[in-house]
Amino acid sequence: MARLQEQGFALTETIVAVAIMAGMTGLLYETIASNARTSQLVEQRRAAISLAQSALAQATISVPPAELQVVQGSNGYVAAISIENYDTNARSGGPPLEHVIVTVSRPPQSAILARLETLRLKK
Repeated sequence: MARLQEQGFALTETIVAVAIMAGMTGLLYETIASNARTSQLVEQRRAAISLAQSALAQATISVPPAELQVVQGSNGYVAAISIENYDTNARSGGPPLEHVIVTVSRPPQSAILARLETLRLKK
């Protein structure tokens, strides 16, 4: 009598294949979630830098010297504009300058998302 050939896969082979596929799916999910978090952080940083640039441009043109001024931006971002005297005595005959610092954060977290600094002529 002729022996019948076995056809198909053994249960062990199928379980191993499913375990490999589950591991690959888990890695794929983790990669996609990480990419989404990174994308969100990049978008937050872009919006913060945009607000900081806008506040810095405003401060270098029209903001009078003050202790601290706050500009409310879109999406809950807050830009704090600080203007301080800049010491030019060490330099020979330089014009009087002010140090303008713009710091952007998003409450309730107080983490600084962007910080820009420049000098302007004293008004």
